Formats: sequence, structure tokens, C-alpha cells
Amino acid sequence: MHDAAGGAAPVTVGIVAGEASGDALGATLIEAVRERLPHVRFAGIAGPKMAAAGCDVWVSSEKLAVRGLVEVVRHLPGLVAIRRGLTARLVAERVPLFIGIDAPDFNLGLERKLKRRGVRTIHFVSPSVWAWRRDRLGTIGRAVDRMLALFPFEPPIYREAGIPVTYVGHPMAAHAASDWSRRTMRERLRIGLATPVFALLPGSRMGELEMHASLVIGAAKRIALARPDARFLVPLVSRATREAFEVAMWREGADALPFTLMYGHASDALRAADVGLVSSGTATWDNCAMRVRATVVSRPTDGRAILDCGTKVLTSDQYGQKGFGHVMEYPEAVVANLSEEHGIVDLSACAERPKVGDIVHVVPNHCCVVSNMVDELYGVRGGVVEVVWPVAARGRVR
Repeated sequence: MHDAAGGAAPVTVGIVAGEASGDALGATLIEAVRERLPHVRFAGIAGPKMAAAGCDVWVSSEKLAVRGLVEVVRHLPGLVAIRRGLTARLVAERVPLFIGIDAPDFNLGLERKLKRRGVRTIHFVSPSVWAWRRDRLGTIGRAVDRMLALFPFEPPIYREAGIPVTYVGHPMAAHAASDWSRRTMRERLRIGLATPVFALLPGSRMGELEMHASLVIGAAKRIALARPDARFLVPLVSRATREAFEVAMWREGADALPFTLMYGHASDALRAADVGLVSSGTATWDNCAMRVRATVVSRPTDGRAILDCGTKVLTSDQYGQKGFGHVMEYPEAVVANLSEEHGIVDLSACAERPKVGDIVHVVPNHCCVVSNMVDELYGVRGGVVEVVWPVAARGRVR
């Protein structure tokens, strides 16, 4: 496509993200695409992070952030009108491609309508068909030209159903594996290292916040009675949720407590905190993943690496996963086999590959074995070991 001056005309890609987690994923996607194709224009339903990445916001993603049967029914006429209007506008603009991020109840219907009109459709974040309602695969197949999967166990399900799929890994893994330490975050927030800090995440949607704000504030009040020196970090995704939380603070008589209200930056708050109180649905892999720090001790072939972590710190259970853990820096890698002390990693699908001596972080399939097979756990801040916890409740055979 070219403009009147003979240069490349911007191609518009339609995009919809329905809540804060989708907004974060959408911003990552937009930035990655624009690194390669700087003239691509994104437009549709988006939040503040996507807007900051350059997306044209036709409708705020807050309009889709509803939860619970009563709230959905109450907003249903508005949601139908939004989807109808968005379909018409995308068709009128002749977008060649549409990307729906999560929000399957809204996006799959929109994708199906656009696909019928010749628009290529991508769905980013697989619905949980591996856990329940696998019958949705037929609906998904009629709606999407390609699924982008976050987790390595999802692609086989789609391939078996004849649905094109690409495993892209979880973008938050890179952030979880970053070198930003608690010390660094506290310095940025001007909080002392000895101060007890609690991150409170009551939810990204207004409905979630209305349900959880009083509970979270009540917990903060009880903590402050026990620890008067405590600080509370509350990341909120929008002006509306911030104002709603401020009203709840006043209503609960807690406006004098040491709350720091943050505009976004949930990962920063959690990294700075000693404890995180996170509402269900708001927690992400970045918030929760336990990591095993490992060193590449050998590269016997170009397609293999040996790590210094085996069944003693990972687990021999797979729980339906492909492999024995997820290597965060190399999402295409597969921890294919384990001995007691070492992990054998298949790198054949990786474009970039680690060197001997490189440090990687592995998310185990489950974390029980990590504390059950070692005698001590180390607490580290800024690369310095500050505390050693003896594991006194290990499972032992007599």
C-alpha cells in the first residue's frame, strides 16, 4: 500500500482488549510489531497502556470490564451496541487484520462476523479449553484464522482440532526474570529496606474493585494495628478505579493510613512488597511464578543444554505439561529430561540459545518439591543474600 507521495500508506489493524491484563498484553504486542513494521496503525478498544504504545482508542477497554451475571446482564445492551458499532467501523475502514486479546465472550463473536467479511482474524490468549468446555473449539475454529497461545501445552489441543496455532510464550515472563530487585524498586519509591510493605491489588475492573475494596482496606487496618510502620502500595489501572478506591478509603475511615496509590505499575508494587494481597482474576504469572535460578553448565550439542537443576528442585511430575518446567528466557525451550542434579533442555525450537555460564530462570510445574527437597531457602535482595530460612517441615521417610 502506498500514499499519494509514493510512500508506504499505514495499514490499520483492528484490535480489542477487554481489561487491564489484555491492555498490558496488547501494549507488548503493538510495541513488538512496530519494531519491525513502524507504519502499522492499531485502532479499536484499548486501555491506557495500549494508548501509550500508540493505539488509536475508539472505545475505552473499561467499557468491557464487567464481571458476574448481574453486571453482565445490566450492561448487555451497551456491549451489544459497542460490538455492532465496532464491526461496522472496522469493515468501513477495510482493515485487513483483526486481533482479539482474551475477552472471548466479546471477541469470538466479533471475530466470526469479521471473518465472514474477509478480514483475517487472530485471537491472542487461548480460552481455557484445556480445563473445561472443550466443545468451544468448534466455535473458536469458525471465528479465528490463528490462535496465539501463551502456554506450551495449548498448541497440541488446537492442532488436533485443525485450528492454526502459534505458541508465542507469555510476555510477562521476561519481566518476571528481569534484574529489577526489591532494593531497586524501594529506592525508586523512597521506601526503606526495613519497612514492612504490602501490595494490595483489589482488581482492575470497577465491579471487582467495588466487591473487594472494603475487604482489602479492612485487612490494611488490621495490619496497621499490628505493624504501625507498615506501608501499603495500591496500583490502580485508571482514574475511575483510583477515585472509587479513594471513596472506599474515606467510607471505611482509613484515609489516614499510609496508602500509596499508584497509576498502574502493579509489577513494581509486588516486587517492592514483602507480601502481596491480589484478587482472583487480577493475579498474573508475573505476580505469582516461583522461579528456580539455574546455570547452563554444558552445551553437549547445538540443540541441547544442561542445567544444574534436576528432580531435587524441579519435579519429575509433568501434570500434562510438555517437559519439566518453563525456561522463562527461552519460552520455546523444553526441559526434556531430568536426573537428580541436572536438567536436559531441548533448544531445537529456539532462535536464540544460551551459552555455558548463562543464568536462566525455570518455573517448575509445581513448587512443592522446591521446598521439600532442600534444607535451606535463601532470601536475596539486589543480588545480596540477606536471610537464610531452614526448611524444618521436609517430608522424610523413616
